[in-house]
Amino acid sequence: ESGGQRRAQNSFGQLAPDGLNVARREVLTHNVAHRLGLGSHVPTTAGFTKNGQDYSAQEKVDGHKLDKPPKDPKEEKDIKNHFIDTLKHTHANGDLHKLSILDMLMGNNDRGLQNVLLDKKSKQFHLIDAGRTLDYDKEKFIPSRLLTHAEHHGISKNIHPEALKWLNSITDKSAGKMLEDYVEPDSHFKGHFLDRLHNLKMHLAHSPTDKL
Repeated sequence: ESGGQRRAQNSFGQLAPDGLNVARREVLTHNVAHRLGLGSHVPTTAGFTKNGQDYSAQEKVDGHKLDKPPKDPKEEKDIKNHFIDTLKHTHANGDLHKLSILDMLMGNNDRGLQNVLLDKKSKQFHLIDAGRTLDYDKEKFIPSRLLTHAEHHGISKNIHPEALKWLNSITDKSAGKMLEDYVEPDSHFKGHFLDRLHNLKMHLAHSPTDKL
């Protein structure tokens, strides 16, 4: 655990209870992403309380918005090409599936392209706006648009071996201990997270296609 993560947690003065507001969800997502080795894909986030109100502050990251194509056809074609290149690059090292799994574990059903920035220089996606995580009410998880686009372009179908190896390395014990740094031991969120972790492993272990 880095000093930055500990400061982000302690800036709220206490472990987060259930009923997590938007600010606390943003900080929690940042912390979990870093602890699971995906911190480079989310903005550095810290939380603070002022006059009894919780706030989160995110470090600005470079990137192009993907939900609204530019008016210039040349720029639109350029961004589309970089988008495909970044999908390929992110899939090649397993991060594309890891990021989708992270959203599943965090109960994020809102990972549309409006919540992704494209960094053309580093060929990297930055996931933004985690305020609508912890939504475990939906029976079926809505997959990340990044993953559906990758499948549409023939880049990704079965789960990447590195992503599967990474998922299986996250044990119930290690995940539970990690979450206890940020939420109360009897947190409903913690229970949902661990249920998703267990069910996802079971699904992939028995799926002949190993598809999310």
